[in-house]
Amino acid sequence: MNAMAPLTKRAPWSPRNWSRLVFLAAGIPVQAALPFVVVAVGFARPRVAWSLLFLIAAFFLVPALTWIERQRLLSTAGIDIPPQPKIPGRLTRDGLIIAAQARWTWRQLAYHLVVAPLLAVAACFALCCWLAGVLFTAVYTW
Repeated sequence: MNAMAPLTKRAPWSPRNWSRLVFLAAGIPVQAALPFVVVAVGFARPRVAWSLLFLIAAFFLVPALTWIERQRLLSTAGIDIPPQPKIPGRLTRDGLIIAAQARWTWRQLAYHLVVAPLLAVAACFALCCWLAGVLFTAVYTW
């Protein structure tokens, strides 16, 4: 090895790691949307009326939030999750009954109310750890 050979400088993080960081950061607002509304409703008066209104709104928002999450996973991670079957006339009485009885509706609602907030917290933690690593690297080089 030649002592006078120039050192090659590489980027500190690969493009794959940058894409993972974007993937984590892009999911936080979507995953924290329903829990934010739950906390906001918890401070409202009268609680029972607002809680019922929230549950009805969450029931109607589940398809939209699921579509956003599917598109985010497809664009950032390349994961294609097949869509759930379409319910004809979802906003009609029969469509609402079919949607309320469908297993995938409750699975999606549980995801957006339970799992997604935990993923948002984990993503925030990962971003904070990444930022701490960058800051501590800067301190070390100083």
